Amino acid sequence: MNAHNTMHEDLEKALKHFNSGNLSEAESLLNEIYHKEPDNIDASFYLGILAAHKGNAEKAINHWKQALKVDANHFESLSNLGYLYTQINDLKSAKDYLLKASRLKPQREEVSLQLAQVHDMLGEKSQALSILEPLLQEEPIIPDAYLYLADLKAKEGKLQEAEALLNELTRKAPQVHQSHLYLARLYSLAGRTAEAEKAFKKALELGPQFMETTFEYARFLISNGQGAQGASLLDEMGKTYQHNVQVQVQMAGLYEELGNFEKALEAYTKALDLAPGNEEIKNKRSQIYTRFVPPWHMEMLSDLERNEAYQKAIESVVKENSVVLDIGTGSGILSMMAARAGAKHVYTCESSGLLAEAALDIFKKNGYSEKITLFKKYSTQIPPNDLKEKPNVIVAEIFDSGLLGEHAVFSFRHAIEALGAPGCKTIPQSANVVGRIISLPKQKQIHPIKDISGFDLSPFNKFRVAEAYLSMKLSATEHEFMSDEKDLLHVNFEKPWPTIPGNHSQRVELEFEITRNDNIHGVAFWFKLNLTNDISISSAPERKDNHWGQAIAFFDKELAGKKGNVLGLTLCYNDIKIWFENARIVNE
Repeated sequence: MNAHNTMHEDLEKALKHFNSGNLSEAESLLNEIYHKEPDNIDASFYLGILAAHKGNAEKAINHWKQALKVDANHFESLSNLGYLYTQINDLKSAKDYLLKASRLKPQREEVSLQLAQVHDMLGEKSQALSILEPLLQEEPIIPDAYLYLADLKAKEGKLQEAEALLNELTRKAPQVHQSHLYLARLYSLAGRTAEAEKAFKKALELGPQFMETTFEYARFLISNGQGAQGASLLDEMGKTYQHNVQVQVQMAGLYEELGNFEKALEAYTKALDLAPGNEEIKNKRSQIYTRFVPPWHMEMLSDLERNEAYQKAIESVVKENSVVLDIGTGSGILSMMAARAGAKHVYTCESSGLLAEAALDIFKKNGYSEKITLFKKYSTQIPPNDLKEKPNVIVAEIFDSGLLGEHAVFSFRHAIEALGAPGCKTIPQSANVVGRIISLPKQKQIHPIKDISGFDLSPFNKFRVAEAYLSMKLSATEHEFMSDEKDLLHVNFEKPWPTIPGNHSQRVELEFEITRNDNIHGVAFWFKLNLTNDISISSAPERKDNHWGQAIAFFDKELAGKKGNVLGLTLCYNDIKIWFENARIVNE
């Protein structure tokens, strides 16, 4: 057998491997052929196909160009170069190769369509139209010609012409699902939602295997107030294409639009399991994580003084017979402190499913899985009968800079009344809120936003959320205190005050003696947590690692403070917040 026949047989073997999906075997044989016979067009061409399949565009281009050195009119190499250059956005090169391929075989409509698309992408609308319009006369019809032309018309704002083309296509080829999908897009764009939904359903009926159609329909449902139906579609997609990276990424994006960040995170995690080195997916997942564990949570864990104070308090209160309820476990650190201190059992809760799973992992890693029971819900949602024993110690760190904003009073009250044993102890036992009137010359411009650098930016206030107070680190903010420290409020967590509805408040009249001449902009206040009788931790501005910061309640307008004068105001509070009203100078 001569060398030529052997080469031919090797090529046939390689192509058999290629067609049966044994790509590594095919590549090995093709490389052997290529090294023995560099002018073998078939070897060069198929090596280019394999390289493109692996995502190596440069290598694919080199192989196809090698084929063209042997035969400048090798149609398949010309057309594939055109397609690949389109994908990598080298449109000029794409046009050059597609033009050559089209002139060689003008009857190959797929090349003509690709060339029209490239013309369109280059802004050469007339050239694109000159290719597409004649294709509408072909028999049998070429659906993609109608679709491309309709898309072009839509981009030009000629929606009626686009709709007419698509309707013509549905009459001539009623089973082409893309025509209904394109109509759905048009109807949606025009606000014709009922027609759009009908067209989406028809497209899905004709092409249930096309993932993009399902995604578009889900996005349409979400954007038109049918989030539950959109989510249901996504759930089905997730089950069907659980091993498809792009499907998982698209699902995650749509779940974000829905506000279902746990599902989004789940989808991004699945995508990363399939493509562990993908940095873009990693970054997107990280952005979702910050919604569940915002930066302040990490700062809280770094507050070593706070951690140490809680540990000492827990060790002093928790005994061998203690059953502990930890409200809002987060990382699980307080639950583990209680378990380590010798608690008989620890119950805890976490409303975020993702944080709950992380806490369970942490419990397992530290050897406390058997001693800690976690409920994936708020403490107020725990059925009392689900606790085998009533807790006699309740511990929580659910305090914002203004003490009450994370529903601490409400949560302690419910836990004591509905879940706790008679006479149960709490950590902390109580808290004292203190405050000082304050001058904040740089901050007052933006609370509310007024004149900034000589410009009136007040319309920007519409983006501001109405808040009773803002969290701020005074140690990093220019300020002057305008009074001495004053006790504002005492909170007893073991005996919380009776329920105060959200639309009501208790009111306390206060007076501050002004200690310097300056403008007064509000009240700064903070708290001391009395964890036990002799262990406490403060959120005062002088504490170095204080993660809480201070609460700043800005007055509606600044007041001119004069040393020796008195500022009067009304402190208001209910179960969830502290605020101030009626600030005025009382002895001018």
